[in-house]
Amino acid sequence: MGRKINDMTGYTRGRIKVIERVGKNKSGNILWRYECSCGGGGITTTDAIRRISSCGCIKAENGKEFFRKRNTIHGESNTRLYTIWENMINRTTNSKSKDYKNYGGRGITVCQEWKNFLNFKEWALNNGYSEELTIDRMENDKGYSPDNCRWADRETQDNNKRQTIRLLYKGKMQSAEQWAKEYNINRSTLIHRLNRGMSIKEALETPIKGGKGIGYKPKKKEK
Repeated sequence: MGRKINDMTGYTRGRIKVIERVGKNKSGNILWRYECSCGGGGITTTDAIRRISSCGCIKAENGKEFFRKRNTIHGESNTRLYTIWENMINRTTNSKSKDYKNYGGRGITVCQEWKNFLNFKEWALNNGYSEELTIDRMENDKGYSPDNCRWADRETQDNNKRQTIRLLYKGKMQSAEQWAKEYNINRSTLIHRLNRGMSIKEALETPIKGGKGIGYKPKKKEK
């Protein structure tokens, strides 16, 4: 006489409840359909049903809320500063983030101190944070920490990006954006000229034909 199979119908564990037996898998293991209190569910074997306590929702919730539960105080989660902190954590730790490859994917990390939002907030308020500024790493190959970060306006931050083109002229190193602004030409015009083989002097100082006055106009030196 064969071994009697335990009926798991009605079995509960954590958030799940077994609804019915639905057959066997290719290995001959009995399969059960279960529902989860979150609204999800699934089909799995007898052994597996005894080990799980949800459809996977608990793990997902824990991952999503990990930093929020540990670091958020009432009223902080909707602030701009909290969003900056949360995005910083996300792009350095979450491999599914669209920005991860440029941050966590190349070794950029957040220091242990700043993994607590309140520590980050204290640093920010003591180091020039304001609503129009964004956090900027001064050395792009180093991570987020008090000794490598500052609050900067958008132009400063854009000029500090590792993909920014920097040009040396008259003993001064500036981004292409900064040189174009100083010599009153479009950045795209400057880059196009350099790509055509012009020297930086030619690219900056050659007047633009038909430009209705737009072109080489170096700023006057203050007396």
